[in-house]
Amino acid sequence: QNGIHATFRIPEKGFPLLDKYFKELVSRDLIKDYKLVNHDETVEQRTKPRFIVYNSKENKWDFDFLKWVDIPTERLFRGIDEDMPTNHIQIPGLEELDIIDVEILSILSLNSRIKNVDILNQLSSDISPQRLSDRLRYLKKYFISNYRVYLNWDEIFNFQGYAFVCYCGEEEKKYFKVLLKYRPPPFETTFREFQGGFTLYVICPGKHMLDLINVLDSKVEMFDIYILDYKSSKRYNLNSKSFDAEKKYWKFDSEFLLDDHLFSD
Repeated sequence: QNGIHATFRIPEKGFPLLDKYFKELVSRDLIKDYKLVNHDETVEQRTKPRFIVYNSKENKWDFDFLKWVDIPTERLFRGIDEDMPTNHIQIPGLEELDIIDVEILSILSLNSRIKNVDILNQLSSDISPQRLSDRLRYLKKYFISNYRVYLNWDEIFNFQGYAFVCYCGEEEKKYFKVLLKYRPPPFETTFREFQGGFTLYVICPGKHMLDLINVLDSKVEMFDIYILDYKSSKRYNLNSKSFDAEKKYWKFDSEFLLDDHLFSD
């Protein structure tokens, strides 16, 4: 079916307003229907593509999703303690950021390879190159987890993107979470939890997708599948206007999140 798949990163308290926004779109016949899934971003998990698995002589990937899940649950969980303490860096709070910091993050969220001189030209206030370098080091240490390269999979390997919304119990959710962490497939995936299930984004050849469907069908109670066309995708940067520099919080009120023109008579 034709439609739009979108991922929003907004303050948690803004979720009801997002739901209100889509309800209004339905009432005005701008869209037929919608489904909102509120993910827990703290448990998001990604796997990277491993090209070493690609067999160039036979033009195929030496991987089988059906064998991927052949490990019993008790064996997979053996020796794994998800509650083990980790030495995470203590991340400063929003009170340590100013509007220039947020503008820098906004610019980098669209183009992480941008030159410093071009960043300076896009900022709302003039700062010295030295101060920019200092802020970049600070932001990279505490607020930037990594940089990503988005490949044109269709041109390289005739890959297709898929989104699975899976409904299951906590045991099945944990199984796939651990499986992706310790036995990751060679394809790019993103795993996100929500209450009552998880979403799994996979970019892989169509042949492997059929095997993955069989795997999920045997493990979860129910799932929806969406085929994603990344050719027409668009990424939006972090909106620096959403940060209140004086109150040090992300805006989530209706006046900011909702378009007044949409709801006016």
